[in-house]
Amino acid sequence: MRHLLFVMMLSLFSWTAIAQPCNAIFTYTQQSGSSFQFAGTATGPGAITNYVWNFGDGSPASSLQSPLHSYAASGYYNVCLTVYGYDSLQNPFTCTYCDSVYAQSGSPSCNASYTMTNTGNTANFTNTSTASGTITNYYWTFGDGGNSTLANPSHTYSSSGYYNVCLSIVAVSSAGTTQCYYCDSVYVGSPVSPCVATFTYNQTSGSSFAFFGAGSGPGAITNYVWNFGDGSPASSLQSPTHTYSASGAYNVCLTVYGYDSLQNPFTCTYCDSVYAQSGSPSCNASYTMTNTGNTANFTNTSTASGTITNYYWTFGDGGNSTLANPSHTYSSSGYYNVCLSIVAVSSAGTTQCYYCDSVYVGSPVSPCVATFTYNQTSGSSFAFFGAGSGPGTIMNYAWTFGDGGTSSLMSPTHTYANTGIYSVCLTVTGYDSLQNMFTCTYCDSVFAQGTTPNCNANFQSFNTGTNTVQFTDLSTASGTITNYYWTFGDGGNSTLANPTHTYATSGYYNVCLNIVAVSSAGTTQCNFCDSIYVNGITAPCAATFTYTQTSGSSFSFSSLATGPGIITNYAWTFGDGGTSTLANPTHNYTTGGIKTVCLTVTGYDSMQNMFSCMYCDSVYVQGGSGCIVTAGFTTAMNYLTANFTNTTTCPTCVSMNYKWTFGDGGTSTLQQPSHTYASGGSYNVCLVVTGYDAQNNQCVDSICNTILVNPSSISTVEDNQTVQIYPNPTQGTLTLNLPFTGDMRIKITDMTGQIVWMNQVNLSTPKHTLYLESLSKGIYIIQIQKEDKLLRANFSKQ
Repeated sequence: MRHLLFVMMLSLFSWTAIAQPCNAIFTYTQQSGSSFQFAGTATGPGAITNYVWNFGDGSPASSLQSPLHSYAASGYYNVCLTVYGYDSLQNPFTCTYCDSVYAQSGSPSCNASYTMTNTGNTANFTNTSTASGTITNYYWTFGDGGNSTLANPSHTYSSSGYYNVCLSIVAVSSAGTTQCYYCDSVYVGSPVSPCVATFTYNQTSGSSFAFFGAGSGPGAITNYVWNFGDGSPASSLQSPTHTYSASGAYNVCLTVYGYDSLQNPFTCTYCDSVYAQSGSPSCNASYTMTNTGNTANFTNTSTASGTITNYYWTFGDGGNSTLANPSHTYSSSGYYNVCLSIVAVSSAGTTQCYYCDSVYVGSPVSPCVATFTYNQTSGSSFAFFGAGSGPGTIMNYAWTFGDGGTSSLMSPTHTYANTGIYSVCLTVTGYDSLQNMFTCTYCDSVFAQGTTPNCNANFQSFNTGTNTVQFTDLSTASGTITNYYWTFGDGGNSTLANPTHTYATSGYYNVCLNIVAVSSAGTTQCNFCDSIYVNGITAPCAATFTYTQTSGSSFSFSSLATGPGIITNYAWTFGDGGTSTLANPTHNYTTGGIKTVCLTVTGYDSMQNMFSCMYCDSVYVQGGSGCIVTAGFTTAMNYLTANFTNTTTCPTCVSMNYKWTFGDGGTSTLQQPSHTYASGGSYNVCLVVTGYDAQNNQCVDSICNTILVNPSSISTVEDNQTVQIYPNPTQGTLTLNLPFTGDMRIKITDMTGQIVWMNQVNLSTPKHTLYLESLSKGIYIIQIQKEDKLLRANFSKQ
């Protein structure tokens, strides 16, 4: 029996490319004998984008985070949850967790459950299970490798934390033997609350207060509940305001509620007293603070209509003072909530006022950073790109352009009326987790020229694979460029036209080029800035796109752009003067011919460094013709030989011509060619199709795909064994037809050789389906290894 239950608890080992880049887990509740409610959770180095469940009974997978599933027959089933996601650099990660469940058709005659109390790390479990017959067996697993067969066991854990505890019972009745199962996560350890609630407040008038609530815990805070101590209805706002109807001291309590990553609830409460005075107060408490390192010097700036007789300071670290202008030294740098209470006496009586604020002590490092870059779109017009970071969320952007103009946009544009140098400043404002405001400012100068400039500054950079970057000047001018001035973003500079610069560390740097051009019209200055990434990565983002010809002159474009962070702007030029800022625009051409379409994307990485890149491709517009051809092909590899299947469609074509280029200098005009490469590698294969309809109208389309050619030494171990994969290209679901079954390892790598997905499986049938929705678009290599057999193929994800 114990061995059987151990098998029931066994989880399969999950293969991943990087040691534990993420963690998947699930719990479940047995709704009936054959019905289970699963609750999936996962953590990783970035956002979880997909949940894929395999219920172990051959039924279709589920993509819900917490699905409900019913089994058709009694028995043990191995349930697996696989999660997919992307980190801040858009690298995919995935991991899998499996556990067994026991299903019984029909209504069960038992229900397993328990309660738990703990003293430190010792947990005392009380069985609360019920059954229509007699419970004959108990089996507990405590989540740390320990187990017990007692009805009400105690267990001591080696360390504090959360543990998944499962109870399995067997009940015998006249109807037969039934097994029931229940799992839950428990927290053991010191009685310290696993979450913290706190709040600050400002007295906006004698009887009105603005409260600022905050909470932290082992998961997300879902609810805030305030009790204002005067019998008024509770508030569920995070930061409410409240007015008291009578003077006096009130005990205000904030309770926060949330759920951890395993969906276990947590709650904690914090209380503090406030003093309310009906009517206008005769005093106002306030202070200012300066600091030298960790020593803070407070200056009382309170006012009162009478005489202030008492001061009481609390410094937020347990210290206090009754001086009017105290100094206090903190043991460590950080934010502290400092409160000042004063008592004032006048002919009208005695009044108490109160003021709290958070202060930052420590090194003079700014708690936030504001920065911006810009492009000169014409002589007097500039596109600015603002960014900011701090100890919390940026709420406001405030620009001053040096000519009286302002903006509150994150990335505004501005046109100057007069030529000259202008000082542009960006101020960002935000709030930290305790609702304390932070703000900082960054300024830089721009040179505006009221007429169209006769120069345009531009450059490109090439990363040599280390921290050395080669810059190439691409600037143009109607006269002669006489001066170059580069700033490399790390304090370095150069006056060469095409400098080389070595950075001390890898990362993003904002590089600016300023040129001076002289012509018969006079002297003009132009400027261009761009962010680059150094340390061997030449393209921190990719602005690729695809398109579909919906009619002879109408095209639907789809961005496939990726980068090291969030893409904030899309800028399309369609080759006929038309533009768009949509991610996936459509465009109608009025004239036929070949048009060059370009997409420029701009965004910010996790450090608020801007990245930008551009990609261009040509489209053929057939004005007014009903002849529409859509080029396409698929590839099947046999060692170094590529066999191409032409999938081009043209419903109205009576004839078509084909032109293939295979990426190694080879060409063909066959409809279904084969081509043998001299060596393995990556090759860009292009097909250009020209079609003709019955009226001899011509239509043209082209397509290019990168293929991977495998050398014969690694194509397969046994020549008579191959793997069939379909569909290829895939949108996310990939089916394998294998020549063998049993234990094997499946590994997927990208074109650089990095493992993006791996798993160990035991297959009873040769057909196996992979769910690869989380993979980025691109070309991948799949390897299936069984003992000494190795199969290999490539596929593309669209």
